[in-house]
Amino acid sequence: MTQLWALLVVLRLVPLNGLAGQAVLVLVLGSAVSPGAGWRWAWRLGSERRRALEIRREVEAWPRGRARNPPAEREFAGRGGR
Repeated sequence: MTQLWALLVVLRLVPLNGLAGQAVLVLVLGSAVSPGAGWRWAWRLGSERRRALEIRREVEAWPRGRARNPPAEREFAGRGGR
């Protein structure tokens, strides 16, 4: 809301030549990019939590002896990498 108000003030008071035009461009681009970056961050955070939960459930489903066996633990060591 504040960015919209600032944009309206700039558009109304200053001609869009030179530095004022660049400021408006940065304001508009920042307003367009920031929600997308926020959603991307939230989506990645949620998918990492889901992936960790899936791996934990798989490990908990192992028989007790196998869960302590180092080769069995290495089966999932490479998962989750990018």
